[in-house]
Amino acid sequence: MMKQLFLASSFADVSQYFSQFTGEDVQGKTVTFIPTASNLEDINHYMQNDKKAFEALGIKVDELDVAEAAPALIQQKITSND
Repeated sequence: MMKQLFLASSFADVSQYFSQFTGEDVQGKTVTFIPTASNLEDINHYMQNDKKAFEALGIKVDELDVAEAAPALIQQKITSND
């Protein structure tokens, strides 16, 4: 099964559409959360809001910084998470 990619600059603002996008119940799923774009930002409180929005939907957040992670770990997380 092919994985779906959902890109959002602020997930908290669009989280209500996520179940519709996936077409299935998302509760209990695990998402690979990639915060790498915010590495150079001084203000990143919005990332905490995004994580809370995932958790409010019953989704487990598995964070992955692709700038720091080894290629094998990146592949493993993206492959194993929902």
